[in-house]
Amino acid sequence: MIGENLKDLFSLFYFSQLEDLSIPNCGQKPEAFCMPRKLWETDQGLIDNYLVTLTTACGKKAVNPPQQPFPNEPRLESFYLASVQEIVSGKFWLAMLFHYVKNQYNIGSITFDSFTFRIAKNCNFDNLNWLVESVMHVYPQHQSG
Repeated sequence: MIGENLKDLFSLFYFSQLEDLSIPNCGQKPEAFCMPRKLWETDQGLIDNYLVTLTTACGKKAVNPPQQPFPNEPRLESFYLASVQEIVSGKFWLAMLFHYVKNQYNIGSITFDSFTFRIAKNCNFDNLNWLVESVMHVYPQHQSG
């Protein structure tokens, strides 16, 4: 659910990069677009504020702002054909999940970095063996002996 809620916001980030609008985009913290007491839920008003910023930047560069609804915008067509996993920053998504978990469970004063490390430490990456094999095929000199 979090990912789908981020798709329109990330389409605006993509549009900003596509049109070289020179405004902050996907490097922003998710908290800037979430409800203050529910940092795992996007706040449409804050996303709308970003759209105003984007539209203003479009005006300064003589670029047509994106048409709404965004999936009908021709410049965003390829963006909306991609899956949410391909277009939404995993770090952005994970930060929102972090806030949700902290709210639902008593996990103390854990930091986001510690949360990320603990998740990675307890994951099994066997399904990425194809990637390792592909890299080793391209760079055989880096294979461990």
